[in-house]
Amino acid sequence: MSQRWRKILSRFPAHMESARESKEFQAVTEALAQNLDTLSSAIGRVRRAHRLGDADETRDLYLLGGLHDFERNEAAVLVTRFALASKLLATANASDDDANQAGRLWGIAAPGFGLNLYAVDQPVTAAKTRERFVAAARRATGTDEFVEALRRRIATIAQTHVQGNGTVHALAMGAANAIDCDVLSIAHSTDRYFHRVQVRDRLTLTAPVVRNHVITDAALPPAEEQVLIEENPLERLETGADAKVHGQLFSVIRRGFERTDLRVIVTGTGGRTMGPMLVNRDEGQGIGFADVVPEGSTLVMNEEGRAILDGSDVTSRAFGWKGACFAEGTHGHRNDFVFAGDDPPTARTAQFAQDTPPGSLDAMFAFPHAGDGIPHLGIDVGENRFAFFVQEGFFSYQDPGGTTQRVQPRPAVAFADGSVFAPGPGEERQTAGLVSLSWLERCAFRARIWIPQRFRQLTPDDPDGRATRQQVLEAVERFRPAGVRLDVDFIDNRWVLGRGVVFGADTPVTDLGPGIGMELWSAPEE
Repeated sequence: MSQRWRKILSRFPAHMESARESKEFQAVTEALAQNLDTLSSAIGRVRRAHRLGDADETRDLYLLGGLHDFERNEAAVLVTRFALASKLLATANASDDDANQAGRLWGIAAPGFGLNLYAVDQPVTAAKTRERFVAAARRATGTDEFVEALRRRIATIAQTHVQGNGTVHALAMGAANAIDCDVLSIAHSTDRYFHRVQVRDRLTLTAPVVRNHVITDAALPPAEEQVLIEENPLERLETGADAKVHGQLFSVIRRGFERTDLRVIVTGTGGRTMGPMLVNRDEGQGIGFADVVPEGSTLVMNEEGRAILDGSDVTSRAFGWKGACFAEGTHGHRNDFVFAGDDPPTARTAQFAQDTPPGSLDAMFAFPHAGDGIPHLGIDVGENRFAFFVQEGFFSYQDPGGTTQRVQPRPAVAFADGSVFAPGPGEERQTAGLVSLSWLERCAFRARIWIPQRFRQLTPDDPDGRATRQQVLEAVERFRPAGVRLDVDFIDNRWVLGRGVVFGADTPVTDLGPGIGMELWSAPEE
């Protein structure tokens, strides 16, 4: 019982004998002192509730966070994580699957979580192992642990705001904080598009350790995980399949940051797509295919210098060249190439054509060649001028019924049996192919954040983790640069054809990408 009344009575003069038990003065003072104890305790709780580092209740923390406009939905990932752990632990004593799923909610250093970490009893039994894990996991997801995690979230938000918003650092801190991780370091690619953030889980899980036949609990070391940020993420753009005739000149206007590689897609039309060739008139470079693209078939000449016809590699029939590209004299343009010796001198003096593979422009060159890659075309910012050609000649005859009567080729005319009909007097050229240009464009005013894959399991009924991604997005919103759209996705080491980025997880950040997409996996069942 409190002895506060004795301290009160000690302040009175000694001759009053106020502390004598036979006096009513002592009884009245003792009764009043009990209320003072209650009041002092309440005042202490109020004082703690006003300090972020001392508040004991989640309600107080939310109110303190409100000073920074912190809302409950910003803690949704944390709430979901604790709720899912509680749900799984309710059945984990009887299920290895639920126990393992619960254990994977923590980011634990290699080799990662395993129930074997709790197999310390002799003899080892599955039931006792699960029991030990459940006890440790419940301690790690108790009320005090939730309050402390919420406290850390709000404190990190305040600290980040002090350092500034709308920066890569603020996004990195905000994204890590949204999944309850601490930032260890931030590395940037040389082109400053990619940022790799090393993070570590704040929430810890303990496991039993046996020393000298004594079992004690020790915290499992957290893994160093990654949060990735990409500014101006790549997006594939395409002009659409437009009908082109032989010799057609056309332009493509492109917005962007820098020159990029071009993918050329040609769809065969009417048996007239013979030997298609595309020329970048501004760069004086062209690529072509020395064979026919059948009706409805698709030829792709990609950024890697390969030619793919309906899924089969036909690079051995492709070729490229650079130089000897001129415009008509009546169509002057600042990017036109001129003959050497023109006055005034210009840096765009045309050179003799250099073909790949060597000799592929000669009339007697024999396709297929060895199959080495060919140069690829590029597309720059602004207006890009192109020209489309097919092999056209007068060496065959088409009767009014549409039947083609071909003549035998002569040695001096190597493509006589692989050319389309040239139009006669007064006739118009027919469509020689559908041409589409495609490239990877960096999207302006966009940024993408990748978070560790383990957070996908927070939504078992939603394998895409849409709810979790949205919750992270809402938590990072306060740090978002004005006018910039943010997207959140999960880091995936699986390599997917057409989307894979082939780099190891330990590869340093370079201009090439964030270092994901290296793990092979089984194809999904149809």
